[in-house]
Amino acid sequence: MPNVFDIVLGGRIMALFISDNGNGKTVAAGSFPGPIKFFDFDGRMQPLKLFYPNRRDITYDLVGMEAIRPGPNFPGCISFMDFAREFEDLQDRCPWETVVVDSITALTATAVGFQLGIKSKEGKGKKLTSGIQVPSWDEFNGETSVVQQILDVSKVLPCNVIFTAHPVDKSVDVGGGTLKKARSIAAYGTKTPSLVPIYFNEIYQFGVEPPSAPNEPAQRFVLTQPTGKDMAKTALPLPPRIDITNKPLYPILQKYCAEHNVKLQGKAEEVTA
Repeated sequence: MPNVFDIVLGGRIMALFISDNGNGKTVAAGSFPGPIKFFDFDGRMQPLKLFYPNRRDITYDLVGMEAIRPGPNFPGCISFMDFAREFEDLQDRCPWETVVVDSITALTATAVGFQLGIKSKEGKGKKLTSGIQVPSWDEFNGETSVVQQILDVSKVLPCNVIFTAHPVDKSVDVGGGTLKKARSIAAYGTKTPSLVPIYFNEIYQFGVEPPSAPNEPAQRFVLTQPTGKDMAKTALPLPPRIDITNKPLYPILQKYCAEHNVKLQGKAEEVTA
């Protein structure tokens, strides 16, 4: 039976990275130990090549509603069903040190589109007068079920697991006619944004600030604690804000965990002395 005493902080990380496009989520996920497998729903792997030009242990599958063969300057893509089967099979055999779903926002759109494609082929489903297939509660419930099953598999995988997501601003009624600004993850349906964060101890917000001087790089950072409307949390000994400007994230996380473990060891030795 597992004992909490044996938990190694930072030993296995399951994290949700949230930010707008271009704030460094994918590059940060690529800083984790390899071999890494990306399930690429966004179609944006180029930043990994730019930041890690010599790494050969990062592989990826572009995921679409249907499989498409590779072509000139196009890697091809696997179907949504191929992704679902491969991800489920990771429970029996996981050859990766890190698995990344990039992003859960695009995954929900692909899941809904896949279901609509099946209905269209069967001549079923709701259509506009233009003939465009539109989703119903069936598709939204299907999306929620898919996301829940993927997260259930993720929590038992013997590797680091990273999900990326995009944020959306919303107004929340806090009573008395008062609306509070809040942020959640963007998804096709309404249930997924509430479901996803439940599975994560590590939820990081990524941000970018303008450069302090001409020809200087933009300042990139990670928030590990909530600030205002941004969602973030950690169960690791991390500061509220981490500078990742031109720095890989994973070694920084391990540094803070190692320093914490040294402090704990010192306290233990004082007690036994």
